[in-house]
Amino acid sequence: MVPVEQLLIISILLPLLGSLAEIFSRRGIILTTLTALTLALLIVCLPHLATGLSIQYFSYSNIVLELHICRIWDMYAIAATLIILLVEIYSIGYLWDDYRRGWFFFFSGLMHFGTLLLLFAGDLITITIAWNVLELCSYALIGHWYRDEPERYVGEGISMRDMVLLWSPSAAAYRAIVITSLGTSTMLVASCIAFARTGSLLLTSLRHLKSMMFDIFIILAVLVPSAQVPFTEWLFTAMAGPTPASAMIHSTTLVNAGAFTIFKIGSYVPCPHGLLLEIVLIYVILSTIVSGLIGVASREVKVILAASTTIYVGLLLYVSLLYWSTGATSLMMLGLIILLAHGLSKACLFMTCGYMMHLSKTRFIDDVRVFLRFKPSFVALILASANLFGVVVPSLGFLMTEMSIEYSPWYMIPLLFTSHVISIALLMKIILTFWDLRRRGVESIDEVELKDLAMEIPTLIMMVLPYLLLVLFHPYMRVTVLTGISLGVAIAAIIACIYLRDYVKSMRIIRILKLRLGLPYLVDRVMGLGFKRLCMSIYRAFMSLDAYIHGINILKVATKFRNFDLKIDYKIHIRLPRVFVEKLCKIVNMLHTDKAVRDLAYVGVLLVLIMMVVVIVLLLF
Repeated sequence: MVPVEQLLIISILLPLLGSLAEIFSRRGIILTTLTALTLALLIVCLPHLATGLSIQYFSYSNIVLELHICRIWDMYAIAATLIILLVEIYSIGYLWDDYRRGWFFFFSGLMHFGTLLLLFAGDLITITIAWNVLELCSYALIGHWYRDEPERYVGEGISMRDMVLLWSPSAAAYRAIVITSLGTSTMLVASCIAFARTGSLLLTSLRHLKSMMFDIFIILAVLVPSAQVPFTEWLFTAMAGPTPASAMIHSTTLVNAGAFTIFKIGSYVPCPHGLLLEIVLIYVILSTIVSGLIGVASREVKVILAASTTIYVGLLLYVSLLYWSTGATSLMMLGLIILLAHGLSKACLFMTCGYMMHLSKTRFIDDVRVFLRFKPSFVALILASANLFGVVVPSLGFLMTEMSIEYSPWYMIPLLFTSHVISIALLMKIILTFWDLRRRGVESIDEVELKDLAMEIPTLIMMVLPYLLLVLFHPYMRVTVLTGISLGVAIAAIIACIYLRDYVKSMRIIRILKLRLGLPYLVDRVMGLGFKRLCMSIYRAFMSLDAYIHGINILKVATKFRNFDLKIDYKIHIRLPRVFVEKLCKIVNMLHTDKAVRDLAYVGVLLVLIMMVVVIVLLLF
């Protein structure tokens, strides 16, 4: 019998193997098969992880890196793998004729590998490595259509001062990696602080770590991938990527990395000061409300869904912070329920809306010309939304809403209700638009091809699963008075959306929300422009150094070492720096861009900044 340790290692490496194989096969079949095998292995290992398992994979001096796998994290991995598997099946049909589908599946498998690495990480460095993998894959998938065709752009083209809110896939990918790198760098600083205080990076050795600086840096780090204000912009413009990439990023991978990290750290690190935690809890819920209001004013289908994602990811982050403060095991289970309820429904919504956009050739909700009423895709849209509304009692969405209210402090309940109402308004905007398609005289699509079936079948599976999986979590259901209030609020919100949708369009605040409260200007004109200038300054300095090295007369240098009997071939010309740069440029070019030198400079500056921060922290501590 194969040991459980080997099965788990194989299950982690299978997505990586599948991603490498897809560079050559480019159809997604191999990756999908290996992902299904990964899911089976994780399920087989689940009964054998009652006491947990630690696998050490690197050790040098007092720096030890390991994987720590227990039953609850294996359940998280099963949930994430299930969602990713269905998205990959959908991707086969969606990218049937795409010119870069091989690279899509490569980064898709690599992202799955990064997610499993994060879920099973047992130390801070492994968590940081997993964040970097997810960050790189998100960058590549968002910029998948590197040719920047006009129909791939995201944004409504509204003018704001001296800029236009319109971004190409390459620009959206650049924004994503710049913003998310802030979180990764901050996470690395927190790891250095923990190592300086405890002498170890293992999570199990942080039980006595009491450092306000560590808590602050961790909280700042997790806000970035969770797309909380003011870091929401990378998630909104990430919609320039293919729909399967959006479904994957929004359901299980990078946006959940912050909450996963808090869940893992909260099991070991002492809770931060009560006042700090309360401020962060209130800030997270207020951030979800602001992001949701921005989505209400949007016309783009995927941006509306992105705003909805910020609400539920904020809720997951909120629950993880509650777990850090209380240590209640039931909150870990609530996090798993939120992951399944939101991940399955949001992936289903992205697939349904992506299918609609794929047929109607538009990204704007009021320009749709494909009739889907009473068809499987529209039924999937209704049932997935109803699950997130929490109005259907036998569903994970109902359980998610009920438990979130039950474990929240009394002063947070009004904010939670407000956030829930806005999330309902976002999805009702899409549903009501599709419902009105008949009176617009749109065409009906009746012909179904093989690639369309590949898109519809996983969508229908995701539509049903949130209702079937309630059987596994029904012991956690405890109906209270607040549950009845939440049902009433949800039904009232649905009715209000039906009758007030035309009134909302004429409100003056819509214009302000369409401009996203000026956040794009902050990212592009302040953060982006300053970062570009810094990149180009360092890049010019690097090129000057390279020119100086190539200008050295090797013969004169060699004569200075004759007294040391140093054997030097006088024909050698120092070309290492330039050759190294050219190789890296080719690698970047292979990924997705024809502006390799510039992108290389950006990535190089990120690495330089991270190293500078690490050196400063080590000197301080």
